[in-house]
Amino acid sequence: MPIDPEVRKTLDLRLAQGEISKEEYKEIIKTLQTNNVIEGKPIVPKPAKYETDNYHNDTSYNVNRAQEVSAGVKNAIASTKSYVGPAFLAWILYYIGFYIIGLIVNICYLSSANRIRRETGISPSGKGCLQFLLFVHFWIPLIIILILIFVCTQMGFHMSDFLRDIERFFENLL
Repeated sequence: MPIDPEVRKTLDLRLAQGEISKEEYKEIIKTLQTNNVIEGKPIVPKPAKYETDNYHNDTSYNVNRAQEVSAGVKNAIASTKSYVGPAFLAWILYYIGFYIIGLIVNICYLSSANRIRRETGISPSGKGCLQFLLFVHFWIPLIIILILIFVCTQMGFHMSDFLRDIERFFENLL
């Protein structure tokens, strides 16, 4: 079955921008030419309705057509999007001393993966890795810090006493 020119144009643009690799591009094209279904969802868009607005006639048609084509292409593109590489990058950043940068990268990529999940209904690969990294490197330390603060306040621990003890320790060393 021939591929819609708008779909091919969108895929060509993604390939040119580096969002998908050449292998992913070929895989999507092959899928579109053979069965036009990914995970049970058709990727052939519904025909666009032509609006009869005199001033925006061509623009309205093109916008509607692009939206409907993009809705059909989203499933094909989402099936090839992977967040394993970004999860690995975030993991590396956490451990080489750029904890805050790793946290920001993790949250940004997780937000993007959640957006793809909302729009297409397909969870991209690597999303679970990003969620696990966020849990291990943000939520667990936060919970431990809160527990320590609670325990220290309940025991009557005061920071001024602690700092005074550290100062005495270093004075005794000299």
